[in-house]
Amino acid sequence: MQFFVKGIPTKRRPRFTKAGKAYVDVKTKEEEKVIRSKYRGKKHRGPVYIRVDIYPKLPKSAAKGLERVPAMKRPDVDNVLKVFQDALIGVAFDDDKQVVHAEVIRHDMTRIEWDYCVCTVKGIERE
Repeated sequence: MQFFVKGIPTKRRPRFTKAGKAYVDVKTKEEEKVIRSKYRGKKHRGPVYIRVDIYPKLPKSAAKGLERVPAMKRPDVDNVLKVFQDALIGVAFDDDKQVVHAEVIRHDMTRIEWDYCVCTVKGIERE
């Protein structure tokens, strides 16, 4: 099952109350909600493969002759994968420990309208 998410969601650091209690950042919660709403596949019971392709846009400030630039910028790919895994718990799989193969690919920045991600989730058949 493959789906598209506008923007590049990322797992942010936890926030803390004055009493020291940790909580999830509001923007992270909103991004997880969007990811959950986009997933239309079945819930997998066994091992799962997840792939996230990140397509960042080239900044408008880039020189006119540039059409493709390596995307070595934030957010870190591991934080992008984590937000997708956390969002899909209970929707695509019961627990993120079911993910046995994960890939994140940050493609070159190109002249597109907005950043976006494509997520693929598949069950893995065991022999």
